Amino acid sequence: LTTVGVSSVLLGFTGGTLTFHTFTSIQLRLDGGTHRISVFCVALFVFGALASGVPFGHYIPKWFLSGLFMNTAFHFLKGALLSYQSLPKVYWRGHTFISLQYMVTLLAIVTSIFFSPADAIFFGLILSVILFLVQSARASPVINVLTGNRVVSRTKRPFWEMQVLRAQGHRILLLYLQGQLFFGSAQRLNAVLSAAIAGKDVRY
Repeated sequence: LTTVGVSSVLLGFTGGTLTFHTFTSIQLRLDGGTHRISVFCVALFVFGALASGVPFGHYIPKWFLSGLFMNTAFHFLKGALLSYQSLPKVYWRGHTFISLQYMVTLLAIVTSIFFSPADAIFFGLILSVILFLVQSARASPVINVLTGNRVVSRTKRPFWEMQVLRAQGHRILLLYLQGQLFFGSAQRLNAVLSAAIAGKDVRY
């Protein structure tokens, strides 16, 4: 930080361009300040500057603020456009496609160009909720179904309980669930459960 400060002063006096213009906790961690005290000092400095009531905005050039906002916008835009690398792929008929959530991101970016950022966020949220409901409704909430006489738990039981489980284990049905459980998947769960106990002497 000392080197950055001295170089920034020299660039300012010589009419150069300040290439290091962010001073946040994230940048501090990137530069090696990983201790909590360093982050706390940055937060305390920013809080003191805001609580002092000094109109810092009147002394900061507008071109400098616009550069900060533009740099932040480019950073978020780059992260959004490259987010497909970390999103899960979609496999369909032997072909690999990018995640549908990435398409939602692109649509939100396009919406923000023609409308306000708030409209883009709201539009992306609605599309994400619809995509979540569709994917959860299509996927089966049950990954496996087994009877009690085929599964041994890690609980240590006395021999008489083990004998009862061997004799009556077929009356116990175990359903292994997956994914998110909500009202959209409750009907499919009920259908799988009804089909699993149909014609069987299941009590638990």
